[in-house]
Amino acid sequence: MPKFILDQLGRGSADAKSPFHWPTLGTSDPHGAPRMRTVVLRRLIREERQLIIYTDRRAKKVAELEANAAAAIHVYDTRHRTQLRLAGVAETLTDGPLHDEAVKRTGQAQAADFVRSPAPGTAIDVKDGFDQNPDDLRENLAVILFTFHRAELLHLGGEAPRRALVKFSVEPPEPTWLVP
Repeated sequence: MPKFILDQLGRGSADAKSPFHWPTLGTSDPHGAPRMRTVVLRRLIREERQLIIYTDRRAKKVAELEANAAAAIHVYDTRHRTQLRLAGVAETLTDGPLHDEAVKRTGQAQAADFVRSPAPGTAIDVKDGFDQNPDDLRENLAVILFTFHRAELLHLGGEAPRRALVKFSVEPPEPTWLVP
């Protein structure tokens, strides 16, 4: 089961057609209310159980993670009727080797997501009422490094639903079967 989870996340980081490429990241706002948004899984560091996600450092999720590093990831694969929930902690990197790699790997089309002004979420008068400055990529791009310690997998397909919890803090991580 741990291998299956890691394989799916690895496939998701490499294949934009995989549902695991488009997970939902959950954080908490300053009042403790949940905040969810779809992100792009850029890379899996398998041995460390870390997911790499790019974001604009001015986005609200960055401040939310700086205030409370607890985070969650959710993926649902409609074709296989499988849900994956990950619990862990996230840190935001704005310099260092992983940040340098992210800046280098970000293509021109992707870079447009990180070079808009004003900041993401700012109210504007017209739908295209923002500027883009490609020179701002290094400054605005941030890497979210999500390290998960727990996974819950729910499979609804087939004749019998199955649900399992995997705690990665235990060596070797073995599934505990749960009632679906």
